Amino acid sequence: MKIKTTEHYNRIIQGATAILLTEGLAAFSTTKVAKHIQMAQSNIYVYFKNKDDLLVSVFRYHQKKYIQFLVDRIDLSLPPTDALKNLVSTLDEFHSSDKESLDVIWSIRQSTTLRQLIPKVSDDQIFIAIFQWLKDLQHQGTVRQLPLMYLTNLVFSAIIDYFQLIDSKEMSPNELAIEEIVPPLSALLFV
Repeated sequence: MKIKTTEHYNRIIQGATAILLTEGLAAFSTTKVAKHIQMAQSNIYVYFKNKDDLLVSVFRYHQKKYIQFLVDRIDLSLPPTDALKNLVSTLDEFHSSDKESLDVIWSIRQSTTLRQLIPKVSDDQIFIAIFQWLKDLQHQGTVRQLPLMYLTNLVFSAIIDYFQLIDSKEMSPNELAIEEIVPPLSALLFV
């Protein structure tokens, strides 16, 4: 039996990340990962049960960085519109500093199959706090009375779509600065 090492585990995660980012989820395979990192494919299965297990582990790796970034910067004690501005600017900062992780997270979340396997919102304290904040604002009549999962997906999707337009050069920050998406998001979220 092969001995597991952190070094090999991290190499596989990094190789899987590279394949996911360059070839996309549909073309992803453990064969491609093994070839990319010059490791026998059977060694990948020492660490991961199957391709989905590897992808979920890649998601968790990047999600952990994302969550820590949010925890360190999100301030839900601000007035609602300022808290939304804080969230948008925090996501912009993360996009600037770790675009790769954001792309991986978003790519995997778009798969209905993998979405059933990855951690839920209720698994992370920062998302629990965001949901509670929104729920409290709903009780105060400040946030629209729509399902919170739907509202948060609308907001996060709009922000990610903005980044994708910028990254693909379909739009420039000169045409629409990140701060300028806050008013439409506010209109969407707040009553």
